[in-house]
Amino acid sequence: MCGSCLFLLGHMAFAHFGFQKWRRIFLEVYVGHADAQPLYELIAFYTTYRAIVRLKVSCLRLAGTAMIEHPKIKKDIALYLEQAYL
Repeated sequence: MCGSCLFLLGHMAFAHFGFQKWRRIFLEVYVGHADAQPLYELIAFYTTYRAIVRLKVSCLRLAGTAMIEHPKIKKDIALYLEQAYL
């Protein structure tokens, strides 16, 4: 269970920071090791769900922060929106 959680965090971190090639390799190795093709669907669902939750939190933060922090939060919002539709 712990290994699965670490995998999901690593997979999403690669995507969030723009390392798409490494994200794909990481995913292929994990699914190949688990020998379970349905994991692709589960991981896609979880990644999208988590990105949408983080998107919502960032939008709420945007409403409650100083204008000086808005550009960084807006950048995060764009990244999470992109992750949700990968």
